Amino acid sequence: ASCLVGSEMCIRDRHYGAAQDEYLISCIYLARIHALTAKAGRYGGGTWTKWYESKGLSEGSARTMVKNGDAFNSATVAELKQLPELTRKDLNLIARSGCAAQVVEAAGDSQRVQELLAQLKAEKDRADTAEKSAQNARKENAYFKELVKSAEAQTSKDAKKREEAESRYESALADINGLKEQNAQLKERADSAEAREEEAWKMQS
Repeated sequence: ASCLVGSEMCIRDRHYGAAQDEYLISCIYLARIHALTAKAGRYGGGTWTKWYESKGLSEGSARTMVKNGDAFNSATVAELKQLPELTRKDLNLIARSGCAAQVVEAAGDSQRVQELLAQLKAEKDRADTAEKSAQNARKENAYFKELVKSAEAQTSKDAKKREEAESRYESALADINGLKEQNAQLKERADSAEAREEEAWKMQS
C-alpha cells in the first residue's frame, strides 16, 4: 500500500504490465480509494478524477480497475498469487460476470479455473450473439417501419390525388350540367321567338 500511495509510477507500471496478482492488488486499492472518495462526498466534485489522473491513469482504465477491484476485493494476497496466469481481458470478463469468488476458490486448481473461464467465454459469446441478433432485429424492425410509413405516405398521397381528381370531375360535371341548362334555356327562347315570328307572319297574311 505504501508503494501504491507513495509512487505515481508504481500503479502505472503495475497497470500496464506487471504481475497479475500485483495488478489485482492495485485494482482493489483503487476500488477502496474510489469508495472512500464517494463516501466523503468528494466523488462528484472531481477529487476522484484528479486522484486517478495524478497516478497516470485514464478514466477508462480507472473504471475497469475499480470494477475488477470490487470483484476481487474479498480475495487475499495468497489467493491472488495462486491464480493461474490470466490475461487482462480474462480478468475483466471474470469481474464483470460476478464469478470472481468462484475463480478465487478454485485458484489452486488451474484446470478448474480454465473450465470456469471457458464457461464464462461461452456465455459471453452466446450473449454477444443474442445481442447481435437483437440489434439486427431492431434494424429490420426499423426498416419495415420506414417501409410502412412510406407506404402510408404514398397511400395518403394517392388518396389526395384521387380526391382532387374526383373534385375536378365533379366540377367539370357541374359545368356540363350548367351548359346543358343554358342550352335548354337558349333553345326555349329561340323556339319562343320563332313561334312569335310565325304568329306575326300569320297576322300579316
